[in-house]
Amino acid sequence: MRRILVMILLLCQGMLISAQTPHKALKQLYKATNGKHWHRNEGWMTRKPLCQWEGITCNDNGEVIKIDLSKNNLQGELPDVFRAFPSLEQLDLRSNLISGKLPPSLAQIKRRCRIDVRDNCLSTTTLYVPRENIDKVARSIICYPQQESHYDFRLFVDCDIDKTAPQGYRTDGYCRTYQKATDGAGIDIFIVGDGYDKAEYAIGGTADYWLERAAEAIFEIEPYKKLRHLFNVYIIYAYSSERGVGLFDNKRISRFGYWQRKPTQMSNAGFNRQEVLDVCKQGLESIGKNTPSTLYVNMVVNSTNTGLYRGMMYSRRINDTDGEYILRVALNPTHPKSFNPLTWHEFGGHCFGWMRDEYAPKEGAPEKLYKGNNLSANLDTESDPKLVKWARFIEDPRYTHEKIGVYRGGYKRYHNVFRATETSIMRQGGNYRLRFNAPSRAEIYRRTMELAYPGWEFDYEEFVKFDLK
Repeated sequence: MRRILVMILLLCQGMLISAQTPHKALKQLYKATNGKHWHRNEGWMTRKPLCQWEGITCNDNGEVIKIDLSKNNLQGELPDVFRAFPSLEQLDLRSNLISGKLPPSLAQIKRRCRIDVRDNCLSTTTLYVPRENIDKVARSIICYPQQESHYDFRLFVDCDIDKTAPQGYRTDGYCRTYQKATDGAGIDIFIVGDGYDKAEYAIGGTADYWLERAAEAIFEIEPYKKLRHLFNVYIIYAYSSERGVGLFDNKRISRFGYWQRKPTQMSNAGFNRQEVLDVCKQGLESIGKNTPSTLYVNMVVNSTNTGLYRGMMYSRRINDTDGEYILRVALNPTHPKSFNPLTWHEFGGHCFGWMRDEYAPKEGAPEKLYKGNNLSANLDTESDPKLVKWARFIEDPRYTHEKIGVYRGGYKRYHNVFRATETSIMRQGGNYRLRFNAPSRAEIYRRTMELAYPGWEFDYEEFVKFDLK
């Protein structure tokens, strides 16, 4: 009986919120955030049409489509009124003194709305949404960084299944065979997550959403799409004591200890490599498999990382009790706008493909010269089109459409390093429109075939046949 009464109460609350008019909602916003002391409040709380209230923009139908109260001295907690604006396209509340948690109605705006709440004093918030809305809501809210005294803020856009766990939870340490190779020796790929607590490991919930998405993203583009049948994919579930990962000066107690201390300034993070190795080894042991000498790991980092540095990749040798391992880990925060292409770049390009960035020098930058001799297959210090590593692709009319040539700049923006195409996914890692260029596809193909079929040797024409079919 009590449960029925609670449901009726929640339903009534939802009806009240949905029935609330934009006029009443804006009045509540004004009162809740100390509107009398805003820097700009002309027209507010008067009988003027809403469209004449400062910071409010309407469309031709009189519907509110933009609320801009940025840098306006808003103080206090946001009221839960935003369902009253079904046509809202932009909500700009950055650089104020807004405190407390973000209201649930921010996740219930009907259309995709750009919500900017950076540089405030917010408290850690979890917004529960249907699984199919995770991407839309997480894309909408730009929240990092908060003011320095509130760097402990985290935003979690979680699946509503987490609150009920109707099918139970994934067991800590469980190794799930997400995909099994159907040909060749079977190349092992590991998917793990850091910063997910038990509640987020509900079957079909938040962790499942991101870990499965990470697995699928790898095989979205070529050549991985055609090579998918050669890979084993294992998702290994590892509980964290605390939800979220370390950012700024606020470290979290997460399973792998991911910590990005200066996420607004540099692409750099620390994590416990030994723990990653141990979890992968124990997971394979639980299903009766031996651990390969090189582990390719795609780590999903539980951070709606909007506005901060994004993916990274680390490779280290680890001397363990039973031998030496090479651990290669791609780190990808759950930033939905760039999550998939960053997976292509960090895991597909760096982690498995062993390729380096194709960054060009910035215009006017001092000359920076590379003096090493260990560039990856997608870069060269040779500038002669007839001698460069990808000379055959330049000469091959079947690849004319890719405009393969010799373009200055690569790796760490060196002036004497050259790449094969003007741009690619190895130059702009967060761009959904970009892909691997032909020399990079050839290298990924070569590495995959050598691992899947010991003794296999690369043949250019066989690759072209594979690549262009």
